[in-house]
Amino acid sequence: MRSAAEKTWQPSSVPCVTATPKKEAHGRTRTLPSFLEALAAWIDDADGWYGNTGRELPPGGDWTFFARALQAATMYE
Repeated sequence: MRSAAEKTWQPSSVPCVTATPKKEAHGRTRTLPSFLEALAAWIDDADGWYGNTGRELPPGGDWTFFARALQAATMYE
């Protein structure tokens, strides 16, 4: 028998990255390797993003930097 929490659980609206290709709404296929590639590319370009937004790039990174990188990788090409 399932609990009340299991019955009311709804999938998150956060995009999911899987090892199996998944078509996104705009037709792009997203796989784990492509996500990791986008993550690395955004981190390489992060100084530009920070400069364009008037923020200072954290010298050793921090959790906010990591969160921004993960979120950006879901959209970065």
